[in-house]
Amino acid sequence: MGVCRVHLMRNLLATVPKGQAEMVAALIRTLFAQTNADKTRAQLRQVATSLERNFPKAAELLLDAEYDVTAY
Repeated sequence: MGVCRVHLMRNLLATVPKGQAEMVAALIRTLFAQTNADKTRAQLRQVATSLERNFPKAAELLLDAEYDVTAY
């Protein structure tokens, strides 16, 4: 069973400090602006890489949700 965008965002933001939540949310929203699964997959990996250093749990959750995020 997949996770919807709202729940994905909520779960990801729960792993970052409140002061960083808007920046992380903006990064995650770039995934949903992509026009196809391949572009979304590439963007997801780029976003996960950018989150990995400071927010490893968020990066891990995002990578785990790749199938759901890229379902078109």
